[in-house]
Amino acid sequence: DAADIALIDNFTIHDIVATENLTKENNYILFPNPSNANLQISGKSNFEYEIFDNNGRRILKGNSLDNKKNIDLSGLQNGSYIVKINDAQNVTNMKFIKL
Repeated sequence: DAADIALIDNFTIHDIVATENLTKENNYILFPNPSNANLQISGKSNFEYEIFDNNGRRILKGNSLDNKKNIDLSGLQNGSYIVKINDAQNVTNMKFIKL
């Protein structure tokens, strides 16, 4: 029915960001998420991190050198994990998936 059709002459879309493989919380970004090889954590300041499995066992720990850290996940089994990020002001917990 012609009454149910709307005609749009012109439109613009701004600020599209692909977030399919990106997790952002507070001032930290995890990428890619999910990941099968490496996980990158980026922030606005240096930080310490700990990775925990679903049973609460700490699997990995380390720190950033220049506001980011690339973590090798090849030693982890597939599943979901929590990364705890600690900087001078905040503690942030983020979930990621290892494929």
